[in-house]
Amino acid sequence: MKCSVKIDEKLQKELNEKLWLNSLISLIVGAIGLGAYIVIGIFFESFWLEMLLWVCAFAFGIGLSMLIAVNKVNKKASQNNHVDEMEFFEDHFIGTTTKNGEVIATNKVYYKDLLKIRETENYIFLYMNTAAAAPVPKKEFSPEELSTIKLWVNSAKIKK
Repeated sequence: MKCSVKIDEKLQKELNEKLWLNSLISLIVGAIGLGAYIVIGIFFESFWLEMLLWVCAFAFGIGLSMLIAVNKVNKKASQNNHVDEMEFFEDHFIGTTTKNGEVIATNKVYYKDLLKIRETENYIFLYMNTAAAAPVPKKEFSPEELSTIKLWVNSAKIKK
């Protein structure tokens, strides 16, 4: 079974959705905490209030910087012109990455070596390490073929 997927902004958004949501939550919690500090700080002064300021400022800063970074990565994906082609076998898959028509990487990955598998609405992400995931587009396969791929991956993970 073979498939091909263009690494674009839509794919990156789906891949980074959880990180983006956590960053947004951190930003909102930090902003609410900073607002509470300002309101409560008018009437009281205490060590715990200062701790609230530092914790909320940290949460706000981390949330804001992560949101900016995630949005930047998502937008840059469409400019890279990467296309991943994958061919699935019973115990491994071979992934080939091309950029502007030139092959820049080829990987042979055994399912037993995958760190995790994450399924979203349109893709199944096969994590080869903590920083790289192979996107398997669901629309490229029939439900039977997707079931077969999931069975191969899950059975290899169990044997591990």
